[in-house]
Amino acid sequence: VLPSKFESFGLVLTEAMQFRKPVIGVRAGGPAEIIADGENGFLVPPDDPTALAQAMQTLIQSAELRERMGARSRELYESQFTVNVMAVRTITCHRAVIQSWQSHLHPTTLLRPALGQLIARVTGLEPAQAAAAVGELVPEPWSRLSSREYLTRTQKLINAQNSLFIQGIYSLLLCRRPTREEFENWLTHLENGLPRRTLLEEFAFGPEAAKLGLPTDWIEAVHLPSRATVVPAADALAFRARLRRWVGQIVLRLSRLPGVGKFFRVLRHFLQAPRRIRNLEERTTALQEFVAQQIGTLRSTVKAQTVAVENMAKQTAMRDRQMQWTLHTQATQHEQTLTHSPWRSRGDRYAG
Repeated sequence: VLPSKFESFGLVLTEAMQFRKPVIGVRAGGPAEIIADGENGFLVPPDDPTALAQAMQTLIQSAELRERMGARSRELYESQFTVNVMAVRTITCHRAVIQSWQSHLHPTTLLRPALGQLIARVTGLEPAQAAAAVGELVPEPWSRLSSREYLTRTQKLINAQNSLFIQGIYSLLLCRRPTREEFENWLTHLENGLPRRTLLEEFAFGPEAAKLGLPTDWIEAVHLPSRATVVPAADALAFRARLRRWVGQIVLRLSRLPGVGKFFRVLRHFLQAPRRIRNLEERTTALQEFVAQQIGTLRSTVKAQTVAVENMAKQTAMRDRQMQWTLHTQATQHEQTLTHSPWRSRGDRYAG
């Protein structure tokens, strides 16, 4: 039984299904995707203890129902939630994502509809409002830019390395990423001395750019060197800093929308969890080492104090024995003195 209202997956349910157990969960989040209502368990509405009690009572009163649902749980587990099945599904998902990004569509063409659906689902906005929010966050594909904007963006690619220049021109003019074969082909040409203007004109006046309606009146105004300028590593670091800043601005704008901020906070905590766990493990290890060191120091101190106390006791016992011997010696001498004293003899004679 898993009555929690917020479960991203519900691993405890699959573990119970592995052992042929009927399961009960809330119709929200991950349990709704794991439990087949009426087949291997029951789904109850959130915040409804009466329905939860009825589902539990139904299973308690019928051993045959528990056995049947438990068998069905095992079947669903073997068909959907074993390690092999999950691994195959994960690989298939990754390949599908890779294949989608290898298409000839501009990244924003893929991003805008999915982002609009996400914003509408998370915030509850109307589709038109969600589309307007996407328009503010993600610009239209660059194929709709003006000639002046094409010229400005192309000038920014002048001092880029050959690889970045090729990727930037593909994204700017053709609104897509180059395939691996195209990238390697043009990179070889540039490294062998092909002028960059030739590559730019090849793209701008080609059939693919014509289909996109790319304006070409700005090409003559571009001033490009014939070869790539060597870019120091600092420029690459600056580009990464700008990229992080752009991503941060997008996340900030999204977080200001109703409901999206909470989503990003949850996502941030989820992504930071491994690092926090590593930090906690490192701190735990350091604390264990510190405690072990302190225990060792304490043991050494106790041992040294014990030895000192034992030495002090030995010295005290030796002084006591010396004192006793001294007193005994003095007493013996005193008795001998009295025995041989003339006054002692005269006194004895008078007494007699």
